[in-house]
Amino acid sequence: MFFFNDTATTEIYTLSLHDALPILLATPNDVRTTVEQEARRRRSLFIGADWRPSADVRLDFDALVSTFDNAIREDRLVFGLGAALAEPGATVRAKNGVVTAASLIDGQIDNNTEFSDQSHLNVLVSVGADIALGDWRLTPRLSASHAYSVLDTPLERFSTESPEGVAYSFDLGDAAQSRRAASLTTDYDLLNPASLTLGQLSIRAVESRDADVTAMFDAERRIDSHRAGVGFTALHLGVQVSDRSRDYDRRDRRAIPLTDDGVVVGFYTGAAPADVFSDLVAVRATPWATADFARLGPAFRIADPAAGIVFRPGDVAPTGADQQNSYEVGEQVAAAYLRLDFEGQVMARRLSGNFGVRAIETRTHVEGARLERVGDAAQVRSVTFDGDHQAVLPSLNLAAELNEATILRVAASRSITRPSLADLRASTVPASVLVSAIYEDGEAAVTDPEDGLIFSGVGGNPALTPYVSTNFDVSYEVTGRRTSLSIAYFHKTIDDFIETVAAPEVLTFETQAGPLVEAEVLMSRPHNVGRATIDGVELGLHQRLAHGLGLWASATWTHSRLDGGGRLTGVSDWAWSLSPYLERGPLSVNLSWSWRSPFRSEADMQGGGVSDFTVGAAGYLDAQAVYELPAQAELVLSATNLTDTRELAYEGSKDRLLQLGSVGRQASVGLRWVW
Repeated sequence: MFFFNDTATTEIYTLSLHDALPILLATPNDVRTTVEQEARRRRSLFIGADWRPSADVRLDFDALVSTFDNAIREDRLVFGLGAALAEPGATVRAKNGVVTAASLIDGQIDNNTEFSDQSHLNVLVSVGADIALGDWRLTPRLSASHAYSVLDTPLERFSTESPEGVAYSFDLGDAAQSRRAASLTTDYDLLNPASLTLGQLSIRAVESRDADVTAMFDAERRIDSHRAGVGFTALHLGVQVSDRSRDYDRRDRRAIPLTDDGVVVGFYTGAAPADVFSDLVAVRATPWATADFARLGPAFRIADPAAGIVFRPGDVAPTGADQQNSYEVGEQVAAAYLRLDFEGQVMARRLSGNFGVRAIETRTHVEGARLERVGDAAQVRSVTFDGDHQAVLPSLNLAAELNEATILRVAASRSITRPSLADLRASTVPASVLVSAIYEDGEAAVTDPEDGLIFSGVGGNPALTPYVSTNFDVSYEVTGRRTSLSIAYFHKTIDDFIETVAAPEVLTFETQAGPLVEAEVLMSRPHNVGRATIDGVELGLHQRLAHGLGLWASATWTHSRLDGGGRLTGVSDWAWSLSPYLERGPLSVNLSWSWRSPFRSEADMQGGGVSDFTVGAAGYLDAQAVYELPAQAELVLSATNLTDTRELAYEGSKDRLLQLGSVGRQASVGLRWVW
């Protein structure tokens, strides 16, 4: 995955251009080029069994074991900008008050690489029964799942710096339209690491455990009670009890070099791909030297003498900052429901549907820590929170058959969405670059911060409550022998909607010299922000053609707003897709073109305090072919992003470009079978 990043514009700098009066311009802190590589391996085993001891009883058992390993490497160059553009010899070009091109002769380039190896284990076991008992059908079920994730190789960020006084320039050109920058060049030799000096080696070890135990009991009874042409046909009732939890443990360490000579040449044995960013930057600098992780282990250590630079959280004792970053969350959910199904004739039209009610109670328990200053000493204060929430959720669904081919559907309901366990966490995580700067430089990092240092962070909110949505849907469906059409309108009014909100908080930081430092940090946390509304219209088409050909198509218009006026994150105003297909004998082939308009995103949770991170409009063409083989086997060929679509992100307006990205075309071959 390739990225060209123009980082968040968070400060306005006063620049003096050609000895003229100062001009206020929005200036990027830096320009980053990132090459991301990932190797994945997934292995899964599923076992299922049914047993019918009698005609009225059927038992079933399912078990799934899955492992997923992925090794991630990110090689990155960071060209510093910010206040350096106001230095003598620098020139800039701006458009609509935003710097879009610049050159400087007194810059500095950071060469850094991130390494990590992640492994994930998931186990799921489920047992259930289907029992006929007189007029009743009972279906109890008990399931348990466990997920374990760990960084086998902690996230290790190795950073080195060029000398000061390096010259480079960039020009975005018409990147907002073409999604390709005009140039990024330097006269500094990026392939020669001899002049690089050691910045730091930062290490983050993470381990998490998730568990879920759920018991369900459903009962159904067929009934026959008719009045005024409408009769009840079935009664459904049931209960569910769930207990889920997450235990997240994190350690952040700064590695210590075994020698103090600062020589880093021996760590660099490779180079970025020769054609790196050819599709994202028209005129670009050469590839750059890249580090070899295998050479870092013998050259660094951490303060704990019993652990090398590859360790797990349990191998080292937690600091106050570690405890502040770690958390435990538990959630218990109890629910009961009642539903009646009905059908009949109304005005010579067949009517069917159901109505019901669901009562639910959620209880949460959260444990975490907060690093605070008491006098001149650091104190880790335990943070605990207990919450509960109740809701009653009615629902009504109606379907009227207007004729043999046409159905009118109407639905009204209330639904609940609980926050994720990660959102409920009692953790406070300032940006790692800020933690490192204050640890090294103490109070000076706050009073006289380095150019581009971001005072931001992320965290959870144990006081979050679920949000409840009142929903209304109506659809008109026509189903013919070869053509099916549908049009639907939907509306949602959401109470206590959850959005990420940034607000200043005073945090305590530990330093290498000992004295604690307090700093105001813009922390992004999820909050219940009030009411939101969503209205939309969806069109659907399915057309069968001759010789096994066909077409699926859909289009959606959505209008989403918070009461305060902002758009909801993750929701595009427009989206549409076309999916032609071929089904002949053992072969099935389908293409899928999907497009969506721009939408707000929370992708920039910590990268610079962007107020409105917007992902640009994009369309993607994917394809898949499946061929049925003997013995219930299938050969599957898949390809994604055949159009080689490039990604775009900006801050509110395309004038403030944030990111260009390219994932390229991807293809896979798979063999699956069931026995």
